[in-house]
Amino acid sequence: PCEVKSKKQFVAYVQNNGFLGELNFKDGDPVEQGDTIFAQKNPYMETKVKINNFESQRLHHELDVLRTDARTISDVPTKMINIRNVDNIIGEFQRRDKLLKVTSPFDGVFTLYDRELKTGKWLYKSEPIGEISDPNDLLVYAYVKESDIAQFKLGDKVDITLNGLLKYYTGTIEKINTISIDKLNGSSLLS
Repeated sequence: PCEVKSKKQFVAYVQNNGFLGELNFKDGDPVEQGDTIFAQKNPYMETKVKINNFESQRLHHELDVLRTDARTISDVPTKMINIRNVDNIIGEFQRRDKLLKVTSPFDGVFTLYDRELKTGKWLYKSEPIGEISDPNDLLVYAYVKESDIAQFKLGDKVDITLNGLLKYYTGTIEKINTISIDKLNGSSLLS
């Protein structure tokens, strides 16, 4: 028994709550580094940015008025602090807005976890959408009987054929773990 895994894997998680605005790849599609896998929309966040932009403009106008009158010039530092606070809030919402778009960190193949996923669905932070893996850079975890392990040495060249497939994998043994197969009894890996 064995497992075949990509050395490079990336799970595309939702990084902030929001509606699914676009899903650009179907299950099994090839992706390139930098491609947008999915993008979300969060009307609440968009509204908060607009409200805070208006607040920032209002505070700037008040600041201009305060600077024109000698009696209110002492209120200028407080107003500037208010402006800085609102600008920080806007900056935080802009940072969160960037999290609504997830891109591929490398070339690979996209696996969609929920094939029924449609645009407009509300997605929650940390929800996995899919996975990108590189099918050209694989690791094979092979499980052998304890009595057979002495045949294998680090650096040996090996060919692994999977049951039911004509394809075989050629590679080099990079690591040998001597965990006893008895400890894996009942594992789905041994069925």
